[in-house]
Amino acid sequence: RRVRCLLWSMLISDVTPLFIVFLSALTGWLDVAFSFMVAPSAPARHASRSLDPSNPHLSSSQWFPSRRKEPWLVVMMGRRAAKVAEKKAKGEAAKSKIYSRYGKKIAGAIKTGGSDPLNNMELASLIKEAKAAGVPKDNIDRLLKKADDAPDYTEVIYEVYGHGGVGMLVTCLTDNTNRAASVVKAAVKKAGGKDASPGSVSFQFTKMAKIEIPEDRAADLDEDKVFEIALESSVDDIDIRPAPLRPDIENNEDGSTPVPPKWVLTTPNSLKALRDALEANGIEGSTSLAHIPNALVDCSEEELEKNLGLIDALEDIDDVDMVEHNISFA
Repeated sequence: RRVRCLLWSMLISDVTPLFIVFLSALTGWLDVAFSFMVAPSAPARHASRSLDPSNPHLSSSQWFPSRRKEPWLVVMMGRRAAKVAEKKAKGEAAKSKIYSRYGKKIAGAIKTGGSDPLNNMELASLIKEAKAAGVPKDNIDRLLKKADDAPDYTEVIYEVYGHGGVGMLVTCLTDNTNRAASVVKAAVKKAGGKDASPGSVSFQFTKMAKIEIPEDRAADLDEDKVFEIALESSVDDIDIRPAPLRPDIENNEDGSTPVPPKWVLTTPNSLKALRDALEANGIEGSTSLAHIPNALVDCSEEELEKNLGLIDALEDIDDVDMVEHNISFA
C-alpha cells in the first residue's frame, strides 16, 4: 500500500507541471487565434507574451486581454444594415440614371437650338423637368457648360420578349448605336429573353405623355382637382394612376409600404397645356413621353423573378435610358 501511494505521488508530481505547461500553451494559441479573428490587420500584441509560460511578470489581464481595450473591433453588419445599404445603392443608381438621361437630352437640345433657354424652348423645358426630377442645380450648370463638347446622342428603341409572354421596350440614348445594340442583345440573351422584330411588341403599348408626381406629393394629390383643371384647359383625354411598384421593393424603415409616384397621363399634343395649367395651380412633376401597356400580363413567381432580373440587367447598361414593360404586379 505504501508503495502504491508512493508511485501515485511520483506520477502526479511528474504530470502536473506538464499539464500546466500544456494549458498555458493552449491559452496562448487561443489568444493568437482570437486576435486574428477580431482584427486580422492588427499586430497580435499578446502573442509573444502568451506563448511564453515561463514569464513570471504576466498579469491576468495580459493572459486574458479584454476585448473592450482593443481598438480594432470589427463591426458586424446584420441583415438590416445590409438591406439598408442595398436600398441606398439602388437609390443612388436610379439617381445616376436620371442625371445621365437629362445630361444627354440637354446636350442634344443645345446642339440643335443653342444654349440660351430664352431662345431654346426645348432646352428650357428640359431644365425645368430636370429640376422637377431632383437634378441638382450645380449638375445642370455643368451640363450647360460642357454640352458643346458632348457627343451626338440618338434615341433607339429595342423590342424584347421577356418570360411568360411579357413584352418590353428598351429605350437607349447612345452615341454608338452598334455598341448599344450589341450590349442590349447580349444582356437579353444572358437573362433568357429574346430579341423581337420591330413592331411585334410595340403594338401592345400606346405612346402617351406622362406627368409624374413624386412620392412625397403623390399621397396628397387631389385627383378630382386635377380632372377639373384638365377640363378647364380643354384637355379631355386624361388618366391618373399610381406608378407600378415592384414587388421586391423594400419597405420603409417604419415597416410601411412605400407610396409610389402618381402618373397623370394624356395625349402628347395636350401635354404642354395640361402641364402649364397644373403648374399654375401648384401641382408640379417631371414630364416625359411613355409607352403605356394596353393590357397587363400575369406571370408566375418564377417568371416574375426572371423578368425582374432581365430588367435589372438592361437598366445597368449605360446606354439604356428606360425599360418599359407590361408585367402585372398585382
